[in-house]
Amino acid sequence: MSSRRFTVGRAPTCDIPIADDSVSRVHAEIVIIGKDRMVVRDLGSQNGTILLRQGREFRLGEETIYLSDTLRFGEVTLGAREVFEALGPQDPAASPEPLPAAQHHAGEGGAALVRCECGAVKPRGQRCPVCGE
Repeated sequence: MSSRRFTVGRAPTCDIPIADDSVSRVHAEIVIIGKDRMVVRDLGSQNGTILLRQGREFRLGEETIYLSDTLRFGEVTLGAREVFEALGPQDPAASPEPLPAAQHHAGEGGAALVRCECGAVKPRGQRCPVCGE
């Protein structure tokens, strides 16, 4: 089975770009290893990558992630299922699908994140730091 590597980070060139200052330019790497698992590796990010599994938090170096897990890149929380679905079909010629809304936990209540037209993830109602829209 062939696998593809994907990047998560603030850089617009990442496969899952997240426009948030708590996320490093190239924060983490994801390798899909089947229909329900992926390996996530933190790439030395400043604010870390956290795995939330069964009510517990684990700081990641490299870990196998299941669809029921939740990941936090800096202060941005995404469900593993959402990340998996955002990467779309595992055809190397296919591009990632739009990322569903995520939650950003900064202070009380958090603010919803949305995918900008340029592909970056940004807080709802704010200008995109990647394209300015």
